[in-house]
Amino acid sequence: MAEKDKKIKLRLVVDVDYTPNGVSLDELKLMLFRFAEYGFGNGLFTGCTSAEVEQWQSRVDVRE
Repeated sequence: MAEKDKKIKLRLVVDVDYTPNGVSLDELKLMLFRFAEYGFGNGLFTGCTSAEVEQWQSRVDVRE
């Protein structure tokens, strides 16, 4: 496999500190999950390049 075709695995970490103002934890978690889905669904993971996403996953963890 040529160096330019070698698979690359990257991780994006986003920490968000909320003041919930009455919004439930579950709803805030869902918003962050949808953030990743939106980016993938709208081509934001590769932009206007020839790169292809082979696989992706997301998860939302509560940090204390």
